[in-house]
Amino acid sequence: MTDLVEEVDGSRGLSRTEHALRSVLNSDIESVRRRLAQALDKLGYKVISEEPLYARRGARGRAAYHLSADILEYPIKLTVGLKTLSPHATLATFDYTVEHVGSVSFKGDQQTVRREAEAIIALATSDTTTSVCVACGTRQTDDARFCRVCGVPNAGGAPAEMEVLRLTAGGRAGQHLIITGTAWAALSLLVALSLIFLSDKAAGWAVGLLLTQVALGLLLVFAGERRLNRTLNPASPQHRAGSNGGAQAGPSKESAALLPPPTQTYVTEGPTELLGPKVREREKEPVYRKGRDTSPTK
Repeated sequence: MTDLVEEVDGSRGLSRTEHALRSVLNSDIESVRRRLAQALDKLGYKVISEEPLYARRGARGRAAYHLSADILEYPIKLTVGLKTLSPHATLATFDYTVEHVGSVSFKGDQQTVRREAEAIIALATSDTTTSVCVACGTRQTDDARFCRVCGVPNAGGAPAEMEVLRLTAGGRAGQHLIITGTAWAALSLLVALSLIFLSDKAAGWAVGLLLTQVALGLLLVFAGERRLNRTLNPASPQHRAGSNGGAQAGPSKESAALLPPPTQTYVTEGPTELLGPKVREREKEPVYRKGRDTSPTK
C-alpha cells in the first residue's frame, strides 16, 4: 500500500482537462500491471492495451448530453506508465485526459481526478479478503461485485479511498450546480432590472426574462442542493438493490445454479419437526399395555 501520490503536470479550462500523477507501488511490475487492470475494470474502464496500460471510459449519466457537473462522468482516456525501480517497487504514472465539451474545469475538478487515481491504487493494492453479504449473510470474497446467493451489490471491504472519491465527486458536482445557478439567477435579475430602468417599452419582455432565467438559476441551485444531500446521505445497499430491479426478491439464474440441491424430505417429517425435543423423545419410549400382554410395544 502507498500513501504518496505526487502531481506531475496538468492543465484545465474549457472543454478539456489534463492531469498527470505518479506514485510508487510496492510490488513487481507484472503484478502491478495485472492489479491495475483489474482495478480499472471495477471502475468501469475498458482496458485497451496492457503495454502500455491504456484504458478508456465513455460518458455516463447526464454527461452524454453535456449537462453533468461531475467531471468523472465525461469521457476519460487514461494511460498508466509503469517503470521498474527495484524487484519490489514500481513507479506508476497516471496520465488523464478528460473531454468535457462546452464546460469549464477548475482546480477542484483536478482534485477529483486525483481522488480517482488514489482509489485505483487502493483497489490495486488491497488484499482480497472475505466479507458477509449485508442482505442474506452469505460469506463471500470482496472482489465479487454481487452476492452469489441473493444478487445484492457487494460493498463490503471496499477501501476508504472509494468513499473519499464518492464524497469528493458528489460534493464538487453539487458545488458546481449551486454556484452556476446562483450566478445565472443574479446576472439575469441584473440584466432585467437594467432594461426596466432604461426603457419602459422593454419592461414587458424584461419581466419575462426575469421570470424564466431566474427560475432556471433557482432550479440549478435546487439540483445542486439535492446532489449534495444524496452525497451526504446515500441510500442503503438494500434500498439501492430494491430500486434496481428488486435484486432481493430472489436469487438470479446465475446464482441459482450455484446453490446446492434441496434435501429431499417426506410428508411425515414435517409434523415431527414441529414437535419439541422432549415430545419426540417421549414418543420413542416403549409403551406398556394393561392386561395379559406385559411386553413393551413400540
